[in-house]
Amino acid sequence: MKDAAARLEGALKQGGYGQTSYYAVPGGFALVTRLEQFKANGAPADEPYRWSQQVQNPSVFSIDYLLTLLEGKTGHYRVIVFVITNDSFSQETGKRVEVGQAANLAIEGANILPDSVGDLPFTGDYSCTALIYEFEKTAPDQPTQFKSNGTLLAEAHLQKILPYLEKRK
Repeated sequence: MKDAAARLEGALKQGGYGQTSYYAVPGGFALVTRLEQFKANGAPADEPYRWSQQVQNPSVFSIDYLLTLLEGKTGHYRVIVFVITNDSFSQETGKRVEVGQAANLAIEGANILPDSVGDLPFTGDYSCTALIYEFEKTAPDQPTQFKSNGTLLAEAHLQKILPYLEKRK
């Protein structure tokens, strides 16, 4: 399991995710990223907005600028959770996650994978599932809200990370 965790952590670091955290789950572990702002197409927001809840102003004369004039300024945020387990699970529907909780996930978990989990053999019984938790801020004076149905598929969110995982095969 340590090798699987190291591969995920290395790919995340290469993708710019410097802060992650580990949590125990039945039959394995979860690796959580920091709350990140992203563009409507799934690409990370430009620095310094990527790790901030302050909504980025789009470039003048861009499509995003025109959309902002028509629809207003919107912020899109996500937390990515990789769950490696040999146990089946389902996502609870209807359960809401507050943005404050999501922002603290990468701070409150463990900084390393405990040996009790890391020393377990990674067999064909294990699977890795990526869970994407999306949030949206629809106006500067509105709170950031959890989106139970994301605007993008998980694959669109993971395109930045997957190339790093594939290179290390």
